[in-house]
Amino acid sequence: IYFGDEFVPHGNDLPIAEMDASVRPGVIVHVGENQETPAHLKQSSNLFIDGNGPIGTQNYLRFLCNELCIKGC
Repeated sequence: IYFGDEFVPHGNDLPIAEMDASVRPGVIVHVGENQETPAHLKQSSNLFIDGNGPIGTQNYLRFLCNELCIKGC
């Protein structure tokens, strides 16, 4: 899982999201606040747009923890 906060031309998130599918992280969670996600990335099936900054990261991690606990219990 990769958490990123900016999809700007010189940011580190854009190269990660545009990686070849064979090496790209299985899930990319974009938690940037009020930033436009490039249209070609919105089509990605493994990109989740949250937009809540650090709170979004915490919320997503809580969600994953609950899902794993429910499925593993």
